[in-house]
Amino acid sequence: MPSFYLELRQLIVQDDLATAIARLQTLLHDSPKLDEAIVHSARHWDILRQVRLGTINEQQANLTKNQIRTGLLDLIRELEEYEIETTHQTDLDYRKIIEKIKVNRGAGTSELLKNKHTEDLDEKELARLFDMERVIRILNDAEHSASDLTTHQKLLELALAENGHIFKGTFLCLGKQNQIRTICHTATESKFIFFKGTDRIEILVLETLNGNLLRQFERMILLLRTHIPLGRDRARSEDVYEIPIVAVREFVANAFVHRDYGSDVQSYIQVELFDDRLEIKSPGQLPPNVDVHKIEGTVLINPVIAAIFHLYKHIERAGTGIRVAQQTLQAVGLKLARIENIDNPKMVKVTIFRNVYIPSGHKRGFWEGLLKGVQNSFS
Repeated sequence: MPSFYLELRQLIVQDDLATAIARLQTLLHDSPKLDEAIVHSARHWDILRQVRLGTINEQQANLTKNQIRTGLLDLIRELEEYEIETTHQTDLDYRKIIEKIKVNRGAGTSELLKNKHTEDLDEKELARLFDMERVIRILNDAEHSASDLTTHQKLLELALAENGHIFKGTFLCLGKQNQIRTICHTATESKFIFFKGTDRIEILVLETLNGNLLRQFERMILLLRTHIPLGRDRARSEDVYEIPIVAVREFVANAFVHRDYGSDVQSYIQVELFDDRLEIKSPGQLPPNVDVHKIEGTVLINPVIAAIFHLYKHIERAGTGIRVAQQTLQAVGLKLARIENIDNPKMVKVTIFRNVYIPSGHKRGFWEGLLKGVQNSFS
C-alpha cells in the first residue's frame, strides 16, 4: 500500500491529476471518502473545460489546480495515517445514531410497537440486512458470535429492537408491505413522475413505487439513473450524468430518512423530473431556524431509519450529506439546490436546477448525441 501512495504522489507531481483521481476513486469505491474524491474530480474537469472555453486565464487555472493538488495530498496523507479510520469512524457514527435512538425513544419512529415482533418482519429483507458488511462487523464485535444469536438478539445488538419489541422505524424499513400500511399508509408508496417541458401538463413517465422504505429508495435511484440524461465523456472514457448521482442520492435519501411518518400524514414522497429541474418532495416541515445546509447535523428526526440506511450504505457520515451534495453540484457548474418548506400539503421541497434546456419529448439518443458533441468540443 505505501508504494501505491507514492505512485499517487508522483502522478500529482507530474500534473497527471486525472489518473491520480481515477485511482483514488477506485481505492475509495466503498468508502465515505469517495465523495471527497468525486468533488476533486468534478473541480478538475470543470477547470479544464473553462480553460478550453477561454473563460479563465492560466494564472487562475493554476491557482485552482494547486488547490486540487493540496486537497488530493491531504486526502492521501489521511489514508496513509489512518488506514483503519474509515471503519472506526463508521462505527463511531453508528454509535452516535444509537445515542439519538435512546434520546428519542418513544417518540416518532423511535416508538416501540408493542404489537409487532420479529416474525412480522420480511424474511428476505432480514436476510439481506444480516449480509451487509457493516452489520456483520457489528455482530462479530458482540459478546457472542453472530451464528449464536437469534434474529431478535441480532436486532438488539444493532439497536433496532428493545425489550422484545421492534421500533416503528425498523418496521417501516424491514416489515411486510401489507402490515407497514397499518402503521403509516403513506410509507409504503412513493411516486416518480417525468414531465415533458417545465410544467405539469404532460406526463411522459409515471411510476408508483411500493414496498418498504429501502426498496422504494433503491427503485427511485434506479429510475433517476434511467431518466437523467447520460452522455459519454471521451476525454475521461466514462459516462457522465447531467445531474451528479452523488447529489441525487443524498437528497433522495434525506427525503426518506427525514420525512414525517405520522399515521395521519396523507402525502407521499414524490420525485418529479422536468426539462429544467428535479424536484424532490417529502412530507413534513423543516424545524424552525434550521440551517438547510446542515439538516443532518442539526436534527435527526428518524434515527432508527437513519441507522438502517447507514447499515445499507445509503447514507454515510451524519451532518455531511447535504454539504457534499451542494459542493458536487457547484463543482460541475450547477446552482446550489434550493431547500424550502411548502404548504398544502406540508412538504419539504428540494429543487435541483439543470443547466441545459432540451425538450424532453425528444428521444434519449438526442440527449446523448448533444452531450457527446458538447464533450467533444472540449477535447
